[in-house]
Amino acid sequence: MLTTERDQYLRWKEHFQEDLNRKEPDNLEKFPEAPLDLEIDTDPPSKQEIQAAIKSLKNKKSPGIDQLNAELFKIDTVLAADTVHPVFQKIWEQAVIPNSDIKQDSKPFWKYINNLKADKQGIPTLKTKDNKTAETDQQKAEALNTQLTSVYTETEYEYIPYQTPPADKMRNIIVTTKGVEKILKNVNASKAMGPYGIDPRVLKELTGT
Repeated sequence: MLTTERDQYLRWKEHFQEDLNRKEPDNLEKFPEAPLDLEIDTDPPSKQEIQAAIKSLKNKKSPGIDQLNAELFKIDTVLAADTVHPVFQKIWEQAVIPNSDIKQDSKPFWKYINNLKADKQGIPTLKTKDNKTAETDQQKAEALNTQLTSVYTETEYEYIPYQTPPADKMRNIIVTTKGVEKILKNVNASKAMGPYGIDPRVLKELTGT
């Protein structure tokens, strides 16, 4: 019986040496070749395949090393596939996964986020009431101002009543020696110094406690 951990380790070592380090057999089996080659697509993943993979991602899961959640990619699967397709293409050709994350290189991430914006052109060309077109920013601003001012009526107030809410008069603040001493006794001496630059232990020592 093997009672010690070392004896058990040596026995396992002996077992695997006998089981794995065998002599090569005299007669090797010859396996026949496949009659037909399997039709396996070895081309790089297409954008459609990447898009289908993004749609199959599960929500509310922890992000990977890129720190990007599945919900972020699923906002716009077409745009996400277009963004990551060059990365997959490079990985497929070089057989190397790039060793980088969003903290080291955040440009691709923010490029993707900016592309998700629905409003890419701002306010389009407007048509005013007099059948003119507003194309520049100033013309658009004036057209919108004219439209909004025509909808809302302007009310003139000659007098706007205002009443100050009642408030209790604050009593005078009286600082006494005993009050300060009571506060200093409760000071935590292990805390850092405040803006006055005096160590709390010094203040507590001054109270005689």
